[in-house]
Amino acid sequence: MCLISVNPYPIPGNGLPSLTNYNIIILKVKVPGKIKIINPNYSFKPFSYFLGMSLIPITFKDPEIELTKSENQITLKFDGDITSCNSMFKGCFDITEIDLSYFKSSNVNNIDSMFDGCKSLNNIKFGNFQTSKLTSMNYVFQNCNSLQYLDLSRFNTSLVTHFHHLFFGCESLKYMDLSHFDTSSLQCIYNMFNGCTSITSINLSGFNTSKATLMYYVFTNCKNLISLDLSSFEFNSNPGTYNMFDGCEKLEFVNFKIASISEISNYNYMIRNTSKNIVFCVDETKTRILNQLMESNNCSIRTYDCLNWRKYQKK
Repeated sequence: MCLISVNPYPIPGNGLPSLTNYNIIILKVKVPGKIKIINPNYSFKPFSYFLGMSLIPITFKDPEIELTKSENQITLKFDGDITSCNSMFKGCFDITEIDLSYFKSSNVNNIDSMFDGCKSLNNIKFGNFQTSKLTSMNYVFQNCNSLQYLDLSRFNTSLVTHFHHLFFGCESLKYMDLSHFDTSSLQCIYNMFNGCTSITSINLSGFNTSKATLMYYVFTNCKNLISLDLSSFEFNSNPGTYNMFDGCEKLEFVNFKIASISEISNYNYMIRNTSKNIVFCVDETKTRILNQLMESNNCSIRTYDCLNWRKYQKK
């Protein structure tokens, strides 16, 4: 195989023009060794890929390639628009970074399990990744053990009904801000943050759960979570909140002040294994609803602590 003088598919870092006309995803991986760069069962195979800054496009035949120590960048070039990213990188343990800035995603309608099991992945650059056609976001980041931060601020979630297992097992994730999520279509968030053992803060202000029916195990085993503002949540038609906070050992404060909690049911073990000093801030007219729950965990409802929400937020 010999080098060619002109690169028909320019890649970043070589001083060549903009990539806006190309449909590519750029990966960085652990080296050396045989690396799985895409899930073998992914149906929309890339047309070709580049190794590092090589000028030679290589026809895609195998989801695994052998890399040397000097080749830690791979560029996947897709032929035509992609409609599904379902399980695209599922189980690709050696990918450390993914850049989607030059990926044409306007027709993508499925990203379920897209990064599921990418245990070494520590950075995802979404750029202008389009999500307006998505109806579910299940298992997307499940078991991405090395991710500490995610910027999902540009995600359009207006049609998404299911978020279950979205961040399940993201044990290095420290903070999530989902206040911009449009959850008007939301139906299911069970296991959404289950196993996020390092997370200390989650911003869910404005979350609309009026249509949600499955909310169990949402924050289970978030061992370092201190406070939660769930004042926008509605539980009136919700049959499943059991184990919702189970294992949140440091959880001290949950703000239900404005939340609709008049008919919470199936709250078995809702706050099992949480701090015995946990405070549930609720409207004074609704304290009766949670009395039994509190007593079974040696906790008490203290509505006056609602005034100290800022204090818990700062912690």
